[in-house]
Amino acid sequence: MQAKLDRAHDDRLAGRIADELWLRKSAEWEAELASVRRETAKQEKASHDYGATGSKILELAKNACGFAENC
Repeated sequence: MQAKLDRAHDDRLAGRIADELWLRKSAEWEAELASVRRETAKQEKASHDYGATGSKILELAKNACGFAENC
């Protein structure tokens, strides 16, 4: 998405696309880029949360033998 914006900006500067088209499309692309960035951030947080939960489960499993009678 960022590459598309960059190419279109270059085209605008070179006079290959009109200012009106640039304003309309760049606003659309910026909104889409912001949406992608928000979704990516959510996925990264979820991945981190799963990793932390997995580590806690492993730690509990290692310590569980200390609480059981027949380990």
